[in-house]
Amino acid sequence: MKKNIVTYLTAVSTIFMLSTAAQAEIIKLKEVGVDPYAVVNISGVINHSSVLAGQYKLEAEDGTIMDAFCVDPTWSIPDQVDYELFDVSGKYLQAAWLWENMDNLGSDVVATQIAIWEVTWEGENAGFDLKAGDFRLNSVNKVKNSTSEVRALNMLSELASVDLSSFNADGYRVVKSTKTQDYLIRHSVPEPSSMLMLLIGFACLAGYRKKRK
Repeated sequence: MKKNIVTYLTAVSTIFMLSTAAQAEIIKLKEVGVDPYAVVNISGVINHSSVLAGQYKLEAEDGTIMDAFCVDPTWSIPDQVDYELFDVSGKYLQAAWLWENMDNLGSDVVATQIAIWEVTWEGENAGFDLKAGDFRLNSVNKVKNSTSEVRALNMLSELASVDLSSFNADGYRVVKSTKTQDYLIRHSVPEPSSMLMLLIGFACLAGYRKKRK
């Protein structure tokens, strides 16, 4: 009897460990465009560079297209590469809040991307200032003080007064790669290996129960 209990607990532990290990998920993604967007001129980490600020589009291995925002200053590459998924916390939690509340704040994707760059490039404990620090916005479409810049500042002002401890960011993930830029995505990404590992765990348990009978 004691041996059966130990075996059963071992099987249950195996299911738990397999499903937990699978959460460090590697997926293949590639950037396929930015739409809609505006051309912005920035300096700081990337010095005096014209880049696209807007809604990034990523393609998964199965052809699924998902929306994303850039969260680091690295240039993208056109190839499909491996990304590791991470839960959001710290500065990425701030970025997720900005995305989640974009419509409520009457903002747009250009302003949201600018605000996200500010919080992710400066760090979670830095003050928000689009004209100073590691991320500096010089112009949007060569017009200073544009609507998107004002909206980004409004978003950052709202964020500064928010208690994020009550914000549920389960619907978001950060994907990181050593080869290209990292992104904040919504979590509807295929995770085949997670499901496979969980099914293997249940199969082990089913096999154990069949053996007992």
